[in-house]
Amino acid sequence: RHIPVVVVSSDGQRLRGLRMGAFGYLQKPTSVSQVTEALADINRFIEQPKKNVVVIEVDEAVRDRIVSVVAGPDVAVTAVTSGDDALAALRTEPGASVVMDLTLPDMTGLALLQRIKQQEVLDDVPVIVYAPEELSAEDEAQLKHLGDHGIVKLVRSPAGLLGESSLFLHLAEADLSGLDLKDWQFD
Repeated sequence: RHIPVVVVSSDGQRLRGLRMGAFGYLQKPTSVSQVTEALADINRFIEQPKKNVVVIEVDEAVRDRIVSVVAGPDVAVTAVTSGDDALAALRTEPGASVVMDLTLPDMTGLALLQRIKQQEVLDDVPVIVYAPEELSAEDEAQLKHLGDHGIVKLVRSPAGLLGESSLFLHLAEADLSGLDLKDWQFD
C-alpha cells in the first residue's frame, strides 16, 4: 500500500487505478519519455520531506480528532473550516490529499467537491469524505456521481479514515497515527 505504483495499461481504467491507490496511470502505448516522467514524478513525491493533507471540518473537536488520525512525522496537515479556505489551501499545497466533512459554513461539501473536480490542476486530488452519520439518498447519489469522475472515497469510521489516508499518502498506517483506534469513536 505504501509503495508508489504507476499502472501501465491499455484498459482505459485510469480512475479505477487511482482510486485503488495507484500513484499514477499511463495508457498504452507509452513512450520512453512518458515512463521516464512517471518515474521522475514518483521520485519527486518520495523526496518530499512531508506529504500534504488538507482537513476541512467546522467542528473543532472533530477536526482535532481527524488531524490526530492522519498526522505523522512525514505528514503536514493544514486544517481549515470553510470551502473557500480549502480551495486556497489546495492551491498552495502541491500534491495534497483532502479529508473533509460535507457540512461547511460557506457552501455544501458537495459543492466544494464539484469545484475541486472542475479545476484541472486539482482534478486528481484524492478526497476522503468522512461521514460517520447516514447521508441522504440524494447526497449518496451525488457523492457516487462525483466519485465516477474523480478520486472520492466515503469513509464512516476512524479506522477507514486511517486506511484510506495511508493509501493516498503512500505511507504505512504505522507511519501515520500512533492512536489505538479500537473503541475510539467520533462523537
